[in-house]
Amino acid sequence: MPSQSPSVSDGTPVQSPNGRRRSTSAMLTPTTAEAETQCRAKTTGAGSLLVMMATLGFLWGGACFGFNGIKTVFLDEGLFADACDHGDRCKAQINQVDAAWTFASAMLNVMALINGSLSDALGLRRLCLLSSALLAISTGAFYLVVTRRRYEQYLSYVYFALVESGMLLSFGGLALQGETGSLTPPCSRPYDVRVVAAPTMETAFALGTLIFPTLRLIHDGVKGANLVTLYCSYFAACSVLILYCACRTKA
Repeated sequence: MPSQSPSVSDGTPVQSPNGRRRSTSAMLTPTTAEAETQCRAKTTGAGSLLVMMATLGFLWGGACFGFNGIKTVFLDEGLFADACDHGDRCKAQINQVDAAWTFASAMLNVMALINGSLSDALGLRRLCLLSSALLAISTGAFYLVVTRRRYEQYLSYVYFALVESGMLLSFGGLALQGETGSLTPPCSRPYDVRVVAAPTMETAFALGTLIFPTLRLIHDGVKGANLVTLYCSYFAACSVLILYCACRTKA
């Protein structure tokens, strides 16, 4: 009389036809709880830091690459309006506003080596602290430049300070390429931080260009909202968030 096959529901090893013992647990269908666990986002090592820096890059990347989104603020507030003869917007006024971005982008190239050295010397925590402090100071200066006509000649320097605070975050995120860790998106395989750090930060900063136009849409949709106050409030909130993340970072 043939022997009965052993039960496979307990996951105990059974004898296969070729004589090899194998575990029946591999044949079991994952439970709902196990499937949900496998589809959760996970980070190890520097993966959590990369997520943090990418989030900050998205929220503040607009300062670096979203100048056209904030350009209308300068023009609406009448910066360099004296360059026009009839009081309306003219090419001379627009050119002087554009000169702020030209100066800032040129200085970013000059500061690239310095920013890289700061990232290496300060570490991620102190680099974020520096970025937060620079953003807080430049936010106050931004308000004065935009609302006080006598300070409009300092627009190029103030906007460069805003951009520089964002670039410090970018260099901090790129520095994670030398760290070990992984990043696992939901229902996906893990990715090595050393491989995905650069493209993740670049994508986050590119998406950040949507922030400034979004603020403009919010202003247009909210009756009585002050555009300058809205932008400065957002800058201040980003500064506080960067400070908070810096305080939670160990190194």
